[in-house]
Amino acid sequence: MAKTASPGDHPLDTMLAVSDLISHPRYRQIYARVLTLDTPTVEEVADGLDSSTTTVYEDVNHLVENGLLACVTETQ
Repeated sequence: MAKTASPGDHPLDTMLAVSDLISHPRYRQIYARVLTLDTPTVEEVADGLDSSTTTVYEDVNHLVENGLLACVTETQ
C-alpha cells in the first residue's frame, strides 16, 4: 500500500500538504495508522477506521498525490 514520503520539492508544497493533512480528520487518522502499521494495505488501514475501504482508497490516493504517502506496490 503506502508508506510515508517527503512532500514536493518546494517548501510551499510541503506546507500545503501538511496543512491539508491537519485540516482533515480522516487524513490524519489514515496517516497515523500508516505510521503505526508501517506498510499496511489499504484494507488494513480501513479496518481501524469508521470509513469504507473505497473511501480510504480515495483518501490514500489523495495523500500519495500530495506527497505525504508513497505507494509500495500498485496492487494493494
